[in-house]
Amino acid sequence: METDICAVNHGGNPQSVAAFQGIVPTLPALRKKVLFAVSELKFATVKEVVDKTGLERLTVGARLTELKKSGLLTATNTIREGCRVLTLSELGKQATQAV
Repeated sequence: METDICAVNHGGNPQSVAAFQGIVPTLPALRKKVLFAVSELKFATVKEVVDKTGLERLTVGARLTELKKSGLLTATNTIREGCRVLTLSELGKQATQAV
């Protein structure tokens, strides 16, 4: 069962719930695309991943948050263009090498 990381923000708004349910089947592929973009970039901001993948900013931001929560990405202490820079964690490195 997938968890909507934005549920706290939208408070169960029916349109938001329906939108999330509509993307559930695509989440694994979206996460993979975002994870591999960060892997290729080595250190990346949301904007850089958006530019690399062509995905919408909200989509990338949500997937990055999920990947951080799952331990595949880690935030660095660096801020670039107003965005926190992310990189693969050791678990993320293992996951991208296993594919």
